[in-house]
Amino acid sequence: MNSVPSLFLHKYSDYLLEQLDPHQAEDLQKVEDGFSLYREGMVQDLYVEKNFVMSSVFDGKKFDCLFHTHLFSLNTCNCNQRLCQHMMASFFAMYSETGNAETWINEWKLHHNFEDKAIPKTVVSNSKKAETDLYKQWIDLTDHLFEKEILSNKSMPPYLLNLHGLVLLKKLMNHYDAGYEFRKLFQIVVNVRLLERLLDWFISSRYSYQEIEDMCKQLVEAIQTNIETETNHLPNPLPFSYDPICEKLRGNVRELLFLQGAFDHVVLQIYRLLWQNLFHQKKLRKEELAFAEKTAAKSDTKSSWRVAYSFQLLISGQVNDAVAVIESSGPEHSIYILDYMDYFAKKNDWNSVKRLAPSFVQYVKTYMEQADNPWRFINYVDSIFEQVSEHTLSLDLQEQVLVEMLPYSRKRLANFYFERKKYKRMLEFIQVSGFWEPDREQLRLIQKESPECLLPYYHREVMKAIERKNRKSYKEAVRYLKKLRTIYKKLNKETTWEYYLENLLEETKRLRAFQEECQRGKLVHVENEAIRS
Repeated sequence: MNSVPSLFLHKYSDYLLEQLDPHQAEDLQKVEDGFSLYREGMVQDLYVEKNFVMSSVFDGKKFDCLFHTHLFSLNTCNCNQRLCQHMMASFFAMYSETGNAETWINEWKLHHNFEDKAIPKTVVSNSKKAETDLYKQWIDLTDHLFEKEILSNKSMPPYLLNLHGLVLLKKLMNHYDAGYEFRKLFQIVVNVRLLERLLDWFISSRYSYQEIEDMCKQLVEAIQTNIETETNHLPNPLPFSYDPICEKLRGNVRELLFLQGAFDHVVLQIYRLLWQNLFHQKKLRKEELAFAEKTAAKSDTKSSWRVAYSFQLLISGQVNDAVAVIESSGPEHSIYILDYMDYFAKKNDWNSVKRLAPSFVQYVKTYMEQADNPWRFINYVDSIFEQVSEHTLSLDLQEQVLVEMLPYSRKRLANFYFERKKYKRMLEFIQVSGFWEPDREQLRLIQKESPECLLPYYHREVMKAIERKNRKSYKEAVRYLKKLRTIYKKLNKETTWEYYLENLLEETKRLRAFQEECQRGKLVHVENEAIRS
């Protein structure tokens, strides 16, 4: 959404204050209906172009509104009313960029000395009560939309839940009633609450957790992405006004872990993310550590609370205890050691990363077998271990983890050897694995820096080409022989080359086509003028 001109917004706000009268039932209805549409996220495609602001509002069908930034009498909506609920909804969406829509409504009523006994006035303050009331509004909004969009259809299958949930999520993310200061926190809260309601739905569903994870993956991953995006862009340091809301949010985050079933890994990732980036208060962390310890002690080894307790130990500085708890929970939970390594990597604590690495390596093959996308998993693991190698000058760990991830990591392991100029080891690995070949640029560089390493490689390639026994492969063998001749000459080992070629020609004397290709390639003419026909 483009930024709406502040001067237009200020003047249009004053214009509406005078034009609309809450004592007139029709005007009051327009404002309330517009506010309802805005809160439900029905305002979309709001953008600015020259002297106009345009928007689309979904109210049964799509309505297009056009606002002139100077001549308000030219404002129109295709519902054919001069000033309608669709225009009011659009105004509230614009106004929420810098203010609070509900506050504007209260000021409008106050301006006209209108007392609404049914709806208490919202008092905007920085008090703890005002902020916790705001949190309740966000929870109520999410619950209202969830019940309207999801629970109203009791027999909804997971694939439809995924589609309806994505629509609901878009409405929540387009809802800007929180005001600028709380917008990111609002989006975190509504995503957490929506996930909580979904997990509860999953538990009571007649479908298996695997079916749910297969069909609702897009929705849950979208929630995870939203939370990750907003937590990574929170103000630093966090405002004190966040504290009462964070204290309330902590309870909902705990509830996610109690609703164990589908998407347990995603839930734990979100738990870790929020405690790492949002819940910074010492009091909250101390209380959560005690609560997680108590809950984990009552739970079995597969409980998500075991991982939560381990992470709370980690962020409190008790690294060895955190790893011990994870390892005692079984190999399925040891995958989180990689997240711990990432946690310390972001803090540039490379000694802690290195200390954790061996515990992860011993289980990495198990994780590879369970990974939905082994290639993406390899890239993530390798990126962390590459940083470990760079900052601790310890290459053994990266090589070790790549070896453990074979065969998926074969190309990456070969490149690892090449990047560190371990050319002999690289070519030996390629010969043993037989799955991958070096590219021309790599061969050129090896020939320049360590040509002797290429001798076994080209000898093997010559024999492989000859064994295929066709004209094309014989030409290929001659090309490799020429490369061998160049290397032997560079190493001042012409005698060894001549002896090798003489023996090769003798062993292949019945392969007339190969002998002819050697002549055409001038190998025989230059090196051995006598060739048996």
